[in-house]
Amino acid sequence: MDEKVKLNILSVDKKYEEATELEQRLLEICENSKGIEYNQIIKQYNEPEITMALSPVRCNCIEWLKISKKDKVLILGSGYGEVVELLATRADSVVCVDTSLAKSQINMIRNANRENIAIYVSSIEKLEREVQIGKFDYIFMMGTLSMARYFYDNPLNPYVDILEFAKRHLEKNGSIVLAEDNKYGIKYFEGTKPENGEYFETFTGNMKNIHMFSKSELKELMESLNMGYEFY
Repeated sequence: MDEKVKLNILSVDKKYEEATELEQRLLEICENSKGIEYNQIIKQYNEPEITMALSPVRCNCIEWLKISKKDKVLILGSGYGEVVELLATRADSVVCVDTSLAKSQINMIRNANRENIAIYVSSIEKLEREVQIGKFDYIFMMGTLSMARYFYDNPLNPYVDILEFAKRHLEKNGSIVLAEDNKYGIKYFEGTKPENGEYFETFTGNMKNIHMFSKSELKELMESLNMGYEFY
């Protein structure tokens, strides 16, 4: 079966040049599981990392949004494609951007039968220089803001830069949808190790290349850019 999703490789972040052990496993699982419900795969493997990557429950945080067939959607940090299928089912078109080749390949495999998805493996600077992506009714950043530094080759203030990029490519009455881990989440006080750092580093700000936000920090950032906002 020919793949219908368009995968465009403009650049790959050095951090993601080689697939991790988990990404390689997920690639193999998805390649060998076409046509099988992902809930069956999750039950078969019963591993938290695979559940996090493949569970359709991940869509619950955006399922309620009123996205229509006339809407164009951009996802910055599309990852394994956790929410891409839902968005592609509802929207006119979906453009995915990620710096990881392996994650984008998994996204492509998961959504192989969709004709309204384009995936770009690229930094934001290169994407904006080389591709006329246009404007969008919805722009999603699901855990992307905290990792914005990875989307820029030479960032000065990547958290401002990525929001300014989103503003430039947003239709007049469009919406930017952010989902971020709370740096003061109870699980971190209880001693949970953050995915990309060491114990309690969400509080100290010592996580390399990553900045997790509190609610007040998000408010301050939005207000500095004259952006209206609502929390859900």
